Amino acid sequence: MVSDNAGVVAKTEYLIDITRDAFNLLEMTVDGEKESFVYDRNVVSMKQHSGGSRVSSFYLQDELGSTMRMTGTDGYAYDAYAYDEFGRDISSYDRKEAGKDYIKEGNLIQPFAFTGYQTDNISGMYFAQARSYDPATGRFNGKDIKPGSIMLPDSLNRYVYCLSNPIQLVDVNGKCPEGDEGSEDNSVVVSGGTAQSDDFSYQFIETGLHDIHEQIDAGVSADDITWMIVNAGYKDTDIEHFQETGDNLGVNVVIIDDKYDFIDFINNTDSDDPITRMSFFCHGQCPRYSHSAENQLSFAYNVDPDTLDGRTVEDINFTQSDISSLDSSVFADDMHTYFFSCNAGTDDFTGDNSSFAQNWSNQTGGYSYGIRNGRTFYGAINSVGSFGFHIGSFTAVPGDYVNGALDIFGKASSEWTDKKDRSDERKEHADGNGNVYGYSEAGSLNYPCMVSLSGDMDTLDGGVFDRGFREFCAE
Repeated sequence: MVSDNAGVVAKTEYLIDITRDAFNLLEMTVDGEKESFVYDRNVVSMKQHSGGSRVSSFYLQDELGSTMRMTGTDGYAYDAYAYDEFGRDISSYDRKEAGKDYIKEGNLIQPFAFTGYQTDNISGMYFAQARSYDPATGRFNGKDIKPGSIMLPDSLNRYVYCLSNPIQLVDVNGKCPEGDEGSEDNSVVVSGGTAQSDDFSYQFIETGLHDIHEQIDAGVSADDITWMIVNAGYKDTDIEHFQETGDNLGVNVVIIDDKYDFIDFINNTDSDDPITRMSFFCHGQCPRYSHSAENQLSFAYNVDPDTLDGRTVEDINFTQSDISSLDSSVFADDMHTYFFSCNAGTDDFTGDNSSFAQNWSNQTGGYSYGIRNGRTFYGAINSVGSFGFHIGSFTAVPGDYVNGALDIFGKASSEWTDKKDRSDERKEHADGNGNVYGYSEAGSLNYPCMVSLSGDMDTLDGGVFDRGFREFCAE
């Protein structure tokens, strides 16, 4: 039951296509008068059944799917709509804010508005399936069911509309923003080689997959993502499995043997489709704390030499001085790079007294994020909980212990169930020859984090309070 501004009460009934999570209103009946809708991806036409007659109308929409014009069978437009960036009604003539004034014949109302949302004339909000959206504030009235990601800072506000980018993104079901066909993402996710000392051989694989899933969930098309894997320490069957996983996800997979392959891949990028985002999951070294010759992404850190097929570690690791070999023209102006390697933001005291991340930003012209005076910790990527302890070789995450106990009574969290599912997949998922994958295609539960100060005291020798995940921009 609804009422209009005059206090008139009307009964409205809806027929919904339950197989679709958006654009699913098939019929709407108001006090016995019916209108029905035909869809392609969005609504195409409306047929009004009133007083024994049937009148067809057709929708003209903009690139976001917003209703802009209604036409009759003669092709002439008989009503027009306009919206500002966040969906407030404005006049299609002078662009000033206007009240909602939708087509009304008898009891029937044309319901579709901004990005195809149905309008609620009482609350002034839009029905976005999973929750309602308020165009006056640019916020949803309910929390997003999916937690935000530190890789997409705007997603951390779980009420925000389309990552505060309403011109290029839409959210048809209130669950996940998606890009329009004109979006120009070109993302590269890099997974380094596995070290003999790694507790989990696939830590860089699973965190890379976690990042890929996060991007896809945030609206990046899978075919706009390249998963680059450094062939160091992995078996031939591993490489085959990685390629199969990439095919399953629909992302591009590139296997590189050394830093020269990496440089060639970057420099051969079409400057008309520049790289917009990169993320690195690998070991990292710096002169101050690990006695390396210079800051570097240690793609082959502590890798079994027998797996390198004549290559040297120096051939594979990408150093700070190698950054100048990259063609700066292939990176987008607002390029963002995330380093999940140790000390990517730590100054190189043997050279120009700047960090790997700073030099990277200077070359790419974008923004970089890396840990300064601290190590990256991968030991909790599949743990449940928001905090834990890592001192020396000892790691404890209270959430794992609590959920383990609650699981006995069937009261564990959904994250714990995800953790167990991934554990089972690592042991059971095998190829046609019986070779077990050893990793979860769903990726890790979490991104890696920074080692706590107490856990880093054995390696840090000064400036320890100037530490954390820092942002670097071109100087």
